[in-house]
Amino acid sequence: MAIRKLKQDGRTFYEVCWFVKGVRQRKYYKNPSRAAAKWRAVRKAKGNGLAEFDALPDDDKVRLFQAWQRAVKGEYDLLTACMAYEREEEPAKPIKFSEAQKLFLSAKTAKGLRPESLKSYRSTYNQFGAKFDNDNLDGITAEQVSDWLDGQHYSAVRFNRALADLGTLRRWAESKGYSVGRHDPFAGNERRLLDQGDVSILTVEQAADYLAKAVEVPECGPVTVLVLLCGLRVSEALQTRDQDIELWPHAPLAADMECWEKPDESIVTVRGQASKLRARRICTLQPSAIRWLDLALEKGGVLPLSQSVYDKARRAKLPAIPANSLRHSFCSYHLAHFKNIGLTAEEAGNSPEMIAKHYKELVRPKAAARFWDIGQAMSQGD
Repeated sequence: MAIRKLKQDGRTFYEVCWFVKGVRQRKYYKNPSRAAAKWRAVRKAKGNGLAEFDALPDDDKVRLFQAWQRAVKGEYDLLTACMAYEREEEPAKPIKFSEAQKLFLSAKTAKGLRPESLKSYRSTYNQFGAKFDNDNLDGITAEQVSDWLDGQHYSAVRFNRALADLGTLRRWAESKGYSVGRHDPFAGNERRLLDQGDVSILTVEQAADYLAKAVEVPECGPVTVLVLLCGLRVSEALQTRDQDIELWPHAPLAADMECWEKPDESIVTVRGQASKLRARRICTLQPSAIRWLDLALEKGGVLPLSQSVYDKARRAKLPAIPANSLRHSFCSYHLAHFKNIGLTAEEAGNSPEMIAKHYKELVRPKAAARFWDIGQAMSQGD
């Protein structure tokens, strides 16, 4: 702080200079007494402020210092924070990560979220919570999230899934009125780029061998046929009921069904509550699918059943195959044989864009024709 005497064009001015947050402030006066009065007022204001600060209890000084540190990290000042707080009708409440994830999972379970989605959320939150359960959501930084992700050694797909799961929790907490901080620490981390690779499919010979073994296992036979030859997802096949299947020329499998009319074709109905997209769809069964599904049911095939029962039987009694290769095989062979992207997408409950992106040109037409002949060849052998 200082007063300087300046001359310009024969006139005399008095400059009062001081600093606010490191920024120079200036005022100019023609009268030296007025300049001196301003100088004294600035000094008194600063002195009074320091005197009042010195008079604060030590605990308050510590809290002010912690608030200042947090403001510096968040790139805002304390006055701006106070003004924002005063504008709010009701301040957001802080919430620990452990409590946030507990409330989120309870809400989504009550809403009827798919078990697969809940499983993904729980897995991510349990791993993240091992380190951050006792931290408030609004105190977690992007740097902390980045360090945690680096220590998990995730694949690119799992890395992106974890970020998506955590971001979903943060947005949910914010929508419920909890304090989540000004900056999203999960969005602050770049998702990894994924290289597109060919999906895993079974050869015709592998499909025939796997089907023959699967129908001998009651917990696996019908599910395998519905996924490989009808295009259902495993989760959809597991929830299929007797009355959802109409096999022509057979009557419905549920003995207590009434007023049944002869169908024009064999179909499987995927109910909205069973579908991944919650949209009802009807899948048309090809002759091979009819033959294999009929055989699987004749051998005591069980539907519906739980994921755990199916997985246990599959691992114990069937050869290992690549993940999702049954459904990938259906989409690939169906598209190659019927040459209709829209039809394949409709049967599989997917988008035409997804079908074209992942399954086009993976299978030769002759191989596709042999695939859809598997059941016919077996039928002739009978």
